[in-house]
Amino acid sequence: MQALTRPLRVAIVDDNEDIRVLIGLHLELDERFECTAQVGSGIEAIDLVRRSDIDAMILDMHMPGISGNDVLRAVRAARSRMRVVAFSADAQTLQDAALEGASATVLKGETLDGLVAALLAEPTVA
Repeated sequence: MQALTRPLRVAIVDDNEDIRVLIGLHLELDERFECTAQVGSGIEAIDLVRRSDIDAMILDMHMPGISGNDVLRAVRAARSRMRVVAFSADAQTLQDAALEGASATVLKGETLDGLVAALLAEPTVA
């Protein structure tokens, strides 16, 4: 990913508040990141993308209501170049998210450093 002169502005989307807070705290300890938003639903995530200036999103793929893939498609339609890291405990779900255009995928249960690496990795060319 191209070097920024400011911290990478990241939104965390997960229906589990504890997970959002844990990831947010971890990112805030790293000067390369600014956790600008935490939301608990796909609808909130889509609204956030439309109204704010975030650089990247960590997206839980299993939330009540709208599916993670639907959120991913809406994000891609609104901001095609925004980095979206799909986050799930299910490997098949992550494979599907990669096909839908996720910038990176991280299996829940990996270290938080895996999320950091995914946020900073160079985008892959499909």
